[in-house]
Amino acid sequence: MPLLPRLRVSKLNNIMKKPLVFGISLFLIISIILVIATLSFGTQITTMVFCKITLAKHPVVYKVPEKIVLENYTFTNTTKFSCFGYDFEFPWSDVAKESVSQKFARIQFKSGIWVAVLSPEFAANFVEEYRKKDSKMEKVYSFILDEKTFQSEYDFHKAILNTTPHDLSLFKSPGKDIGIAILLTFKSLLAHLGDSGIYEFDNGNFCAFQFGNPLMSRAVMISVFSGKDTRLDLLIVDKKNKNKMNVSQKEINFIISSIKFSKIY
Repeated sequence: MPLLPRLRVSKLNNIMKKPLVFGISLFLIISIILVIATLSFGTQITTMVFCKITLAKHPVVYKVPEKIVLENYTFTNTTKFSCFGYDFEFPWSDVAKESVSQKFARIQFKSGIWVAVLSPEFAANFVEEYRKKDSKMEKVYSFILDEKTFQSEYDFHKAILNTTPHDLSLFKSPGKDIGIAILLTFKSLLAHLGDSGIYEFDNGNFCAFQFGNPLMSRAVMISVFSGKDTRLDLLIVDKKNKNKMNVSQKEINFIISSIKFSKIY
């Protein structure tokens, strides 16, 4: 009689031990997998975590350019403006003030809209720095970025703007993921006005990128590439409206389509 209860207790102990043994085994298996993954994908994991943390406050890194086809636009009251070898036409005639200096040109309108233009001569040229003899930038980036990225300033910007965190992968080489992280960091800095949208234009004579949707922000930046390595930056700001601009996308398209240039820096 005493043997039966002991057998039952022994069986009960075995039953209770099974989950514990299973749990320990599972823990060991997961630990081994994590160690192998860390050794194999350590750099990729670190890069992905770094991007997730540092770029979390920059939603623009998840956006890519939307293409807009420029058409023939007509406005009755316009203003022509020239600076740095470029000619512009704006769809407003209520000019309040114009000024041109060595680095900047500015035209203000009574409606509160003003446009600032940065001379291409003073625009930062990353590709030019990359191409310099004994450039530290070239020595570092040539190992982790595609050579096509540095074919021109336009190609460099296009590569940046078309890169998103979704391009990061555990199955890419560590150098490739680091290169993507660098492009995303550049994107968070160069396209910071593009949280509400990034747009791309190409009319055959030049290419352009627009950062910002006028219906959702009070400022829009436009980078125009009249030559593959020549960039002209325009900033359009509405000083009277805080949440959105009193400017339509059609008006911005008109400004971009009106650009003509007689000098390439």
